[in-house]
Amino acid sequence: MDVLSDLLHRARAQTALVRQLVQRPPWSLTFADAPPLTVVATLGGHASIRLDDDAASVHLAAGDIALISATGRYTIADPPSAPPQVVIQGQQKYVVGGREEAAAHRSLAPAPTATAYPGPRS
Repeated sequence: MDVLSDLLHRARAQTALVRQLVQRPPWSLTFADAPPLTVVATLGGHASIRLDDDAASVHLAAGDIALISATGRYTIADPPSAPPQVVIQGQQKYVVGGREEAAAHRSLAPAPTATAYPGPRS
């Protein structure tokens, strides 16, 4: 078994969920119940990832890829100090703040473009 297959097997990665985020700073997106394995690809600009049990953040530049194997809460933001704006829990998006804020974030964290792809076959 190669290294990537071993990582996916150990993380119990059985399905895939794809989300796309295109925003101008400042923005912040928190995943409340992360899956066993998350892949984050920064296609342009930059972002920071912060695990909620760790105060330090990791900076990502355009072209960087990060693997997150924590199953707890984590935040992706630009800049790292951006206050919470949106929380993703399961398949639901929750906007932090009032109704006025909700209209500004309708395009944030769109519905997945691909869901439930079968994982590795045994």
